[in-house]
Amino acid sequence: MTEHVLKMEPFTMAMLKGLLNSMSPVSATMCGLNNVDMKRGRGVLDESGTRHCLWTNDGRRITVTVGAHGDVIVSLAKDADQEL
Repeated sequence: MTEHVLKMEPFTMAMLKGLLNSMSPVSATMCGLNNVDMKRGRGVLDESGTRHCLWTNDGRRITVTVGAHGDVIVSLAKDADQEL
């Protein structure tokens, strides 16, 4: 089950580059960050602003969580997002 998107925000190439700089190229590719649908923007998943999501060009959700100490966890859904 996927989390409900609370609201949408713009997502820029600078934001993507910052995310890419936080991980290895192999990890970024495995998480779908080489295939982000930039025009869709980013979804906000919680009120604290620590959980967001992006989507790949084929509709799969990429969930990004920023931890309290600046650690970043990125995961890619197996199937297309049903909320789209």
